[in-house]
Amino acid sequence: MTHTLINPASLAHPSGFSHGVAAGNAVYLSGQTAMRQDGSIEPGGIVAQFRRAFTNVLDTLREAGGRRAIWSPSPSI
Repeated sequence: MTHTLINPASLAHPSGFSHGVAAGNAVYLSGQTAMRQDGSIEPGGIVAQFRRAFTNVLDTLREAGGRRAIWSPSPSI
């Protein structure tokens, strides 16, 4: 199966890994930290750092072609 490495320009340049890999209809994500594009850690404490790490995940998914969707539970639940 062919694959595509996903490394958004908005994230720090990876060394020895990729932020994500797209293969088939799946995207595999690496673990993310609070690292900013310049390689420094997001200042401001745990809330700001969580926000940065989650933004890194979302940026990687977006780069792979993902888009935001609204989820709602099935009416039968």
